[in-house]
Amino acid sequence: MAVLNNTGIRAGASGAAGGGDSGYQIEKSLRFNKDDSAYLNWTPGSASNRSTFTYSSWIKYNSNTTLQNMLNAGNNSTVGRSIMRYNASEFQFLSSGVGGVTAAAAYSATVYRDPSAWYHVVWAFDTTQTTDTDRIKLYVNGVQQTFRSYTAPAEDGVFSINNNSLHKISGAVYTTGQYFDGYMAEIHFIDGLQLDATSFAETNEDTGQWIPKDCSEDLTYGTNGFYLKFDNTSDLGEDSSGNDNDWTVNNLSTTAGAGNDSLTDTPTTFNDGGNGTGNYATWNPLFGENLSLSNGNLDAEASASGYAIIASTIAMTSGKWYMEYEYTANLGSGDGGNYITFGVSQTNRSMTEGSGVTDTPEDKGFKASSGSFYSQSDGTNNYDYSSSVSDGDIISLAFDADAGKLWVAKNGTWMTNTNGTGVPASGTYPDWDSLDYSDGYYFMAGPYNGDSLSSKLVGNFGARSWTYTPPTGFKALNTYNLPDPTIAIPSAHFDVGLDAGADILSTANDLTDGADFVWIKDRANLTDHILFNRINDSGMDGTPHLRSNETDTEATCGTYSAPSGNSVAWVWNAGSANTTNDASATGVGTIDSTYRVNTDAGFSIVSYTGEDTDGATVAHGLNAVPDLVIVKSRSGAYEWPVYHSSLTAGNNLFLHLNNQENSVSSTVTAGGVGAVSSTTFTCTEGTSNINNTNADTATYVAYCWSEVEGFSKISSFIGNGDADGPFVWCGFKPAFVLVKNSEEAGSWVLWDNKRDGYNPDNNFLYPDDEQTIEASSEQILLLSNGFKITTSLGWRNSDTKKIIFAAFAESPFKYSNAR
Repeated sequence: MAVLNNTGIRAGASGAAGGGDSGYQIEKSLRFNKDDSAYLNWTPGSASNRSTFTYSSWIKYNSNTTLQNMLNAGNNSTVGRSIMRYNASEFQFLSSGVGGVTAAAAYSATVYRDPSAWYHVVWAFDTTQTTDTDRIKLYVNGVQQTFRSYTAPAEDGVFSINNNSLHKISGAVYTTGQYFDGYMAEIHFIDGLQLDATSFAETNEDTGQWIPKDCSEDLTYGTNGFYLKFDNTSDLGEDSSGNDNDWTVNNLSTTAGAGNDSLTDTPTTFNDGGNGTGNYATWNPLFGENLSLSNGNLDAEASASGYAIIASTIAMTSGKWYMEYEYTANLGSGDGGNYITFGVSQTNRSMTEGSGVTDTPEDKGFKASSGSFYSQSDGTNNYDYSSSVSDGDIISLAFDADAGKLWVAKNGTWMTNTNGTGVPASGTYPDWDSLDYSDGYYFMAGPYNGDSLSSKLVGNFGARSWTYTPPTGFKALNTYNLPDPTIAIPSAHFDVGLDAGADILSTANDLTDGADFVWIKDRANLTDHILFNRINDSGMDGTPHLRSNETDTEATCGTYSAPSGNSVAWVWNAGSANTTNDASATGVGTIDSTYRVNTDAGFSIVSYTGEDTDGATVAHGLNAVPDLVIVKSRSGAYEWPVYHSSLTAGNNLFLHLNNQENSVSSTVTAGGVGAVSSTTFTCTEGTSNINNTNADTATYVAYCWSEVEGFSKISSFIGNGDADGPFVWCGFKPAFVLVKNSEEAGSWVLWDNKRDGYNPDNNFLYPDDEQTIEASSEQILLLSNGFKITTSLGWRNSDTKKIIFAAFAESPFKYSNAR
């Protein structure tokens, strides 16, 4: 197991298959670029079953700003039209109701705005069903979806699909435009059967991921059924069902180079005998400014005057990585529009463009034009290569995240800097070194727009052939090559449960591989939060418990009373046994304690009795430096001090209050959690009579977390005060996100993946308040690789202010579908 840059963050081994190599493998996807008017068309020789059929496809979208048809048929008058489409971030079906075609509409209740991974989409139709809600079904990633708007087709009604009229994949049959913008793979069309998603995919028992399965021999395709694999580059529209229902290809290319639309970016990971394939990095439309993306989110341009900034969808925390840029100059610009900036940036970089992606201290990269080529950081030139870039040049980057080194090449030749010519394979003469930010780096692009024209950088992360051979040991940035996560299935260690209030306790106790810390909130009533743990409540019946929104003691909180309304439970597993630490015997800490620890998940519960000594220390058992510690006296009506690794050294927050961070030694805080180490945390006295962490004879509980890559992220981001808020890389799909503005007064805010279940209306609660806000206003997108703030509200996203957070995973990004 690797440790990242001496941070203590635990990680798996880089470049392993991670369980994805042994299953069914999709070799190719087809990239549709809307600006190219790319589509497939086919007209069946005869009509078939127009009432009952199923469509299954894997998609990875590029943009959500335009109406994009996935499959449509007919026309607008004589034979009607029926459309499956992606529109306004929703999956929608629409049937016209003219020309003998039944009228119908089904619009998904949730939106799908995750561009970094793959969705599995299944539309299933059967108008012969007696129950009208069974006539159209939508499944996304194996889960049947609800509709925000539903107009049922008439019983036994017929659609344009499966008629002997024009069918298109991408683009409209009755007008121009409406082209799909993204990737498609593994399309099945079943004529005559309404199937569910399990006919085409399954859950990987080792990773919990929804994955394609080898199903073609088990399917009955029917007369007009087809199976498009896109793996035959000489015939992209070839039908592999055995029916020879081949499709005509329009404005799609298999020619080598940046225009090649036949790519190895697919929802399955496997060893292709080269650099490994899977879900590849692209440029991330949720991170950046002044940007225009196209061609599978690989072509980057500035949309207005000045520089664009854009980051890769995958961050690099360990391993060796290679990518290429193809440069297209803006030769028509008279004010330097042919400039480009590129390189790597820390994941905490702001999304503000400035002067490109070498403008901040978090950037390490290069600035080049037709007359210059420099290494640059923080807007300052570092080294002049006495070179330049020309239209069509290939720029290569090699980044060793373990060693913190970055190299640059032009047209296959590694550049010479002050120390010598770079040799990435041997680790010598890097253009940048000492890149040791523990939360990782993005590949970045920053083309410049001058005179309303922009230079262009086309990223190649390896989904098509490299122009030049990567240095030995350097890999393509895709999910196959990502480290195997320490925790493949996070729900064994953290999970979220929903149930009626009377049943939420039993539901919570059934979650994870051992429910040891349970936090319950009634979602329907103005009642307190309820927190209890297995050390102090061995029977896990909720007695004794504490309240995160109050300073009450266990005695005041009294016996557990089941909530009366629908409730939520957040549950952590803290291992299998309690450990008693005799500090004088072990030499660990100065106060005796009992702790229960899950070192794999970086979580421990600690129980101890105070002895009124400033600077006393308590063993936590993590064997790693805690990033988050929350302490509460069980016997005294004291505060809830919170230590967080992103706060100013010596400062705490309080879980039950909305204050900004304060010194642990001030009158305001009355003591708190001080310095932490891999073995202990420190109890620091305040100047008042109340001591939050170490009053004499008072009993305490502490909850301690250390970050585990792919499972937890405990860090911070800087707000921008905009509804297009920061994208925050976690390296996993979050199940739980807790945030607090550390510099301004405002409540803690908590989101999870179960109370709403899908974007954008992820309901929130306040840990410091009994309220049942659960508002449906859009404030956050939970994504396959992290989260994006979508509100300008100060508690979540105040401009220039530090927002701390703690997030726990639903699934590591290596095994995540799009959300």
